[in-house]
Amino acid sequence: MDSPGGLPLLFPILHPLPAANPVIKKVCDATDHPSECMASIAPFHSGESDPISILKMEMQALREGFKKATVKATQLNEDPAISNQVKECLDTCLETYDTGLFDLDDALEAIAAHDTPKLRAVLSVTISDIQTCEEAFIEKDNEEESPMKALDEELKKLATNNLAIATSLLH
Repeated sequence: MDSPGGLPLLFPILHPLPAANPVIKKVCDATDHPSECMASIAPFHSGESDPISILKMEMQALREGFKKATVKATQLNEDPAISNQVKECLDTCLETYDTGLFDLDDALEAIAAHDTPKLRAVLSVTISDIQTCEEAFIEKDNEEESPMKALDEELKKLATNNLAIATSLLH
């Protein structure tokens, strides 16, 4: 079971959760990671609580996550102690995080156009973006574990939550 605020790398400071809001709770409860949903929405909660606004807040959390992952991967890439093999994998991660940011822009456009199938497709791709980073380390037969693994796991929780929220909009 996920602990409350189970995103220690992306959102280490616990903001007051909008738990009193039954709509947010209902939307987050429909995801695979409800406590992470609540924790990641809290910093972006602006008072809006309709499902589209909640999705946009969760998308903003993923956007911030991609930005934090980019900073970490860039710092590691600049570390002379990191092997060239790991740096090649980190380059792949940086590309996929950048792609993830563009995918989120496309998702916002899909929301504005009321194009739910496109929204779901684009949000599915964000999950693949994150997996591509980890796969780069596996494909290189690295003896070292990905230094991005824990962060990528948190990103994947946010990405799957985004897709779950978008999917629930169809019902």
